[in-house]
Amino acid sequence: MATSRADWPVYLRVWVLAAAPRLLYLAVAQPAFLIYNWDAASTLLRNGALTLDGVTTAAIEPLYPLFLAAVRLVAGDRPLLVQGVQALVASAGAIFLYMLTFALTRKRQAALAAAALFAAYPLLIRHSIDGTESALLTTLLIAFAYRFVTMRTTVNAATAGAWLGLSILTRTVALPLLLVAPIVAAARSRRIAIAMAGTALLVLAPWAVRNYALNGEVMPARAGINLFIANSEYSSGVIADYGPDILLPYARSRLAAEGLADLPDTPQGEQQGDAAYRRLALAQIRRHPVDTLRLKIRNVFTFFSPLL
Repeated sequence: MATSRADWPVYLRVWVLAAAPRLLYLAVAQPAFLIYNWDAASTLLRNGALTLDGVTTAAIEPLYPLFLAAVRLVAGDRPLLVQGVQALVASAGAIFLYMLTFALTRKRQAALAAAALFAAYPLLIRHSIDGTESALLTTLLIAFAYRFVTMRTTVNAATAGAWLGLSILTRTVALPLLLVAPIVAAARSRRIAIAMAGTALLVLAPWAVRNYALNGEVMPARAGINLFIANSEYSSGVIADYGPDILLPYARSRLAAEGLADLPDTPQGEQQGDAAYRRLALAQIRRHPVDTLRLKIRNVFTFFSPLL
């Protein structure tokens, strides 16, 4: 879908349609900003290092703290203003969804309907200002999906790869797309697939090199604890109502029971703890395979629940 000058007024209206409820929600609710992302951005502004609790960390993806730091360079240390900018950026997802839907259907009515649903969906509105990377990730993934389905040239493919790389830098949950997307693209053109995957890897390379230099791993040292919490014996009873963070004290107690309560506050200690959580999680899965499968099936239905 080639963008013409006549399309821009439509894009502007779609963007305003999405921004209005987000800014209204921000003005009425004024929710608190999640503190650890704000703190990570603060350390980037102070000394150019990504740290948590004063320790250089490889446990979090860098793009969202970098985004917050960049906004704060302009807006200052005013959370409400930063949340407003984030809401405006998140609203761009409606434009990309409009473009994606039109590219797939060739129907402007369907594209407008998709953009309107994006604008009004309550969970997307909430995440647009809540201090997590969810809104940024959503917008980046929709941008990637649009460029992926419309790429016809090497430049288009490189753009898709850049969007994908930025998505993974926001949250590694998008990493499987780096394995699947080039295979799908290769059915159309091997050159396009290589351009897309190569660009994504170039975007990811500095982060992977940094992580490896810190603790010998290219992935963030957080996968283990996430796997542990998602598969613990308590996850089915409390996560849906209270969120996964409520199980962090329990996770630390299990780590202490393994004799790892006093790991050093270093990237290496961070990695050791995450590896221990991974072992505990896999042991839990092996002990209760049927319960684990039942939990995952339940999670799928919960994810698509209209009551979410």
